[in-house]
Amino acid sequence: MEKGKGEVVVVADDPYSWVSDAIKNQSSLFTSDEAMEMLSEGSWVRKGEKIKVEFLPCLPNDKVLTQMNCAPSQLHPNSWAFIKAFEVLMEFLERQPSLGLFFSLFQVRSCWKGTYVNLNSFPGHSVFALFRTSYKSFQDMFVKVRSVLEEFPFYVDEYLCPKFPLYWSCEPIQILEVENRTEFEELVLKFLTSTEVMEEVLSCAELIKWEDDSQSVREYLGEKAPGLNSTSMKAFLRQRA
Repeated sequence: MEKGKGEVVVVADDPYSWVSDAIKNQSSLFTSDEAMEMLSEGSWVRKGEKIKVEFLPCLPNDKVLTQMNCAPSQLHPNSWAFIKAFEVLMEFLERQPSLGLFFSLFQVRSCWKGTYVNLNSFPGHSVFALFRTSYKSFQDMFVKVRSVLEEFPFYVDEYLCPKFPLYWSCEPIQILEVENRTEFEELVLKFLTSTEVMEEVLSCAELIKWEDDSQSVREYLGEKAPGLNSTSMKAFLRQRA
């Protein structure tokens, strides 16, 4: 992976001087119990007088954040949709997600601007469409999250080392290309980007419905990309083994 060399100037009395004022000056919409009711009950549950957040599982996400040296709140919502859509597609194809394959489909470019970090489709490897082409109404939709004492912190590994930054990092890593893609990842990439398999890009909005309605996602993929399924991919891999 390639690390970017953009310079960041940090002012002594303001460790976040490098962050865009448009972001630093945002106030949270969720400042009362009434406002919290607006959130999905499936992701938020009350515990006494506190709000407990369920950090929804996404197999590659902690490794993706680690690779980018990026905090969860620093990643643009469209990029979170890319991660989830990738996870869903891998589960549909009965394959384990991998960093090598993920960063063969996505790049991280120009990430030193003091604003949100964005994933972009790798040139020539476009598989997913943006969740939203215009995503402007999320900046004030944030809350502060902390782990409860009786549960193992989600942000550390078994050695109690942080998996990724919890606060915005002034040095997110630019990733333009995968250096060591495995032979298997090469074959899966060829399958996913084959014009015979992928005639059109896939909708992230449709794919992320998987947890609530996997059948509708299967129907969507069957109609949108009939050649995109685990049986076809296994046959493709056998032919090139």
